[in-house]
Amino acid sequence: MTGPTLGALSVATVDEPIVLDVLGARVALRLHGLDEDGRDRVLADWSWCRTPHRASATSTTVHAVLAAPAPAPGAAAVPDGTSGAPDGPGSIVVRAADVDTLRDRLARALTLHAIDARAADLLLLHAAAVCDPVTGATVALVGRSGSGKTTAAQVLGRTFAYVTDETLGVQDDGTVVPYPKPLSVVRAGSPKAQVGPDVAGLVRSAGPAPWLAAVLLLDRDPSLPSALLEPVRVTEVVEPLFGQISYLSRRGRPLARLRRLVDATGGLRVLRYAEARDLAPVVGGVLAGVSGRPAATLGAVRTVTEASSSGLADPGASVRRAAVTDWVGDGDDVLVLHADRLHVLQAVGAAVWTALARPRSLDALVRHAVERFGTPEGADPSLLVARVVEELRASGLVETGPATPRAPRAPAAAR
Repeated sequence: MTGPTLGALSVATVDEPIVLDVLGARVALRLHGLDEDGRDRVLADWSWCRTPHRASATSTTVHAVLAAPAPAPGAAAVPDGTSGAPDGPGSIVVRAADVDTLRDRLARALTLHAIDARAADLLLLHAAAVCDPVTGATVALVGRSGSGKTTAAQVLGRTFAYVTDETLGVQDDGTVVPYPKPLSVVRAGSPKAQVGPDVAGLVRSAGPAPWLAAVLLLDRDPSLPSALLEPVRVTEVVEPLFGQISYLSRRGRPLARLRRLVDATGGLRVLRYAEARDLAPVVGGVLAGVSGRPAATLGAVRTVTEASSSGLADPGASVRRAAVTDWVGDGDDVLVLHADRLHVLQAVGAAVWTALARPRSLDALVRHAVERFGTPEGADPSLLVARVVEELRASGLVETGPATPRAPRAPAAAR
């Protein structure tokens, strides 16, 4: 039969779409212009993501087109051969002139769509993951592009059950949403090779739904004689951790949610290694040390308003927290998310923030700092605290001057 006109090209299409589950988002995939061998290769890529459910009215349709015509007039051009589909707002078109490039672009388009679709209700880590095929206990291997996530998934997935090589979705209670996409293997001078899980010989879990048991930050160092596992605090790895979380600010209290999940898994650890073959003993040891799934990790999450200054203000109070997105304590440090920027507060900065659980006067903040750290030798504590407050104000984290009256809060039951 004749399919839709896609960028001035009318091509044959199959009667029934291939329905995929990508991070819990349902997609109807239609293939255009591929011969039987090309179609079989795409089906092998996505075999573990196929679902018996039919496409629904809310499913996004993705057209994979083996051709390279110019996009139709008015189509929104997107990099890497993807463009807005002219046949409806819920459609995506991926084009390429050869099968391997089309498979690579399709993997990227589906992953980006899944991330965007689930950003409001999942913690989305740029991570590979494997799990115990019997218990479902899952180890997340978080890392930037080029840190070896896909190679780690390819090697570890032959011993442990494969969950994903690139994007890991985690619910508030620690349940992992699998995304067993094809492995995207880097090739010099070519599009990434897409290797389906069955083709790669990966293990498929037959156990319960996977759940997050450990979060490990990958750090590849070819000079290391053996793999090392080191505990770290969140504020020590702000860039390598938060740079690998998609759409962090889209969820209410994102730092609190992340912190509770991390605490439930025993804390963050950095996994330093030279080669992927060194990882299996370490990951096996981590899984062997898991005594069982922790209880649900997230109860009621405080509102953003409650994360700001509250309570009775000090007489003459002139400093208060601004309405930030979220904040959490980490030992003696404080991590604040505001306007899509992360701020690590230490020493006096962290003490000032903590003291501002209710609005304070500058004199009260100085007294608090002196009680906490003592009187600095050869320096005026009032000037030091005033300088810290000004830095926090310039960053948008605190407000100074007379308070603007806020609207009364709704009763707790209504929030």
